[in-house]
Amino acid sequence: MLSAWEKLGLIFLAGLFLSLVFILLACIFGPNCWIRNYIDNKKKRKAYLDSEANGCLKNSSAFNSAYVEDGLIEKGEPHHSRSESGFWSNNSSFNKKSNDSLDMGTPTTSLKETEGKGPGRVLFSVQYVKTEDNEKRGKLQVLIKSGEELASRRYLGGCDPYFELRIDRSRWSFKKESKTTVASFMTKPEKKTRNPIVNQSFSFPISSNDFKNQSLTILAYDKDRFANPTVLGVSTLSLRDVANLADSDVPIDYSLTLRPHQENLGSLEFAVTYLPTAGKVSVVMEKCTDAKWKKVCCSLQDFRPYVKLLLLSKTGRVVSKRKTTCHCGGDEIVFAETLTMDAKPEEVETYTLLLVLAHQDSSASTEKPTRIPIGKAAVGRNVRNTEAALFWLSVLKNPRKSHPMKIALF
Repeated sequence: MLSAWEKLGLIFLAGLFLSLVFILLACIFGPNCWIRNYIDNKKKRKAYLDSEANGCLKNSSAFNSAYVEDGLIEKGEPHHSRSESGFWSNNSSFNKKSNDSLDMGTPTTSLKETEGKGPGRVLFSVQYVKTEDNEKRGKLQVLIKSGEELASRRYLGGCDPYFELRIDRSRWSFKKESKTTVASFMTKPEKKTRNPIVNQSFSFPISSNDFKNQSLTILAYDKDRFANPTVLGVSTLSLRDVANLADSDVPIDYSLTLRPHQENLGSLEFAVTYLPTAGKVSVVMEKCTDAKWKKVCCSLQDFRPYVKLLLLSKTGRVVSKRKTTCHCGGDEIVFAETLTMDAKPEEVETYTLLLVLAHQDSSASTEKPTRIPIGKAAVGRNVRNTEAALFWLSVLKNPRKSHPMKIALF
């Protein structure tokens, strides 16, 4: 027989066990578990810091000693060199021959001048307007006011920004959150500014009971006339976190910092040779891997990729352009084509080589196939990617030699 104290202890342990089971079930099926929120926030913060470090010049591996004199980097920072596979990659050692070959004087455009200070901020307001016949039904009005200190373009600087507003509905299933976009709106692009004044309003019918499952997502883009738009940053606001949204008679203002947004669009492998006597730049386009074909077509059989090359001056003027033939899609697309472009020797140092992976859509009703860009990459002195800038300098200072490169699309 158990004593009274032993029975009380068993009752206490049973209650503790049931409480733990209840907490675990709440974490599995409920969206507001503080344990899961803490873990998710830790992961998001780590991803944010990693992406921010990869996107900023001052935190990345930087130029060689030739650039210290120009004030572009600090002394003692690591250099870039080729890996054993022949492609350019980060490395702590860079031999003396390469350092000597890259001493090309003062750059025409400082990379610090073209580099944005970060993803920037977006200023907007939200207001819930009830209908007269039903207080539970109404419409959500969102006014996108402006952007501040948006990131500049990764090559040649500048920025032609616009915003996308998404209304997302969240659903939870076994610890996983899935989001479905129920509405999407676009603002008009602004030209040549990192601080756009937008002042465009959008409305969406919604019930106040749906606030707990819906959120606003604002993405900032840079419109690129040569290629696909670049996502500058993203910010999310959950409607359940907006205090007094259903009862407020005035708009509620917000100023949110944009998070860096990185998406794997694939990579290109190519080799560049500079021919100064002929005034040419020769590009051997090898292959493309992991291209995100689902962004442009429904099936891999319909995917018709090709690469367009543009040689741009420091002002953004197209000096020369070429493109590969259109190929059938696959996980690995082999081009194996050589393209030659004219390059003036006195200006080639300031040129930027832009590579655009695109899909040729022949399913449209128009006679001329539609060109849909998927991703782009750039190498040159005025590119914010230090590895790409250093690669271009090596090409120019070691002419008549093939320089292989593998670069990610953005």
